[in-house]
Amino acid sequence: MLPVFQTPYHADETIDYATLEREINWLYDCGAQGVVMAMVSELLRLSNEERVELAEATCRFGRARGVVIISVGAESSKVSERFARQAESSGADSVMTIPPVSVGVGESELAAYYCRIIQTTSIPVIMQDASGYVGKPMTIGLQARRLALPSMLKLWDTANLAWVRPAISVTGHCARSSRAS
Repeated sequence: MLPVFQTPYHADETIDYATLEREINWLYDCGAQGVVMAMVSELLRLSNEERVELAEATCRFGRARGVVIISVGAESSKVSERFARQAESSGADSVMTIPPVSVGVGESELAAYYCRIIQTTSIPVIMQDASGYVGKPMTIGLQARRLALPSMLKLWDTANLAWVRPAISVTGHCARSSRAS
């Protein structure tokens, strides 16, 4: 079980890190095998600096007890790459990314976006099909081509790539699909 935590705030809208640490410990105490910082963690409400601080704190609070996955999705590849490098240097076991949310991108742009993030980090990258947020599902064609094209094999290396499905299991430090869609 890899729950997405909710970010606690003080009355002045700053992040309440003491409560966050207790929340993460509670999740582990309840049987979580790791924690995930993602959209439910209210990432879009945070400044870039707050998002980096939250990722660092999440790794600090969670690494000793299980897997830590940090969402790095952003409106540009450049920003996502920066978040991915920061998450890896903070000790994240994996990063997860959604497509940009403010504008729909075509399939080739989306593939390039994911490839850049995969090339940026040595830890697994979870490509999240977040149709509920972006309004456009990842095509089956894009999903199928990730390993079908010889030129993509290096970029879409399964050692560094995990695909999120409704049910996942954890093997080592890499989330893997436990059922086909």
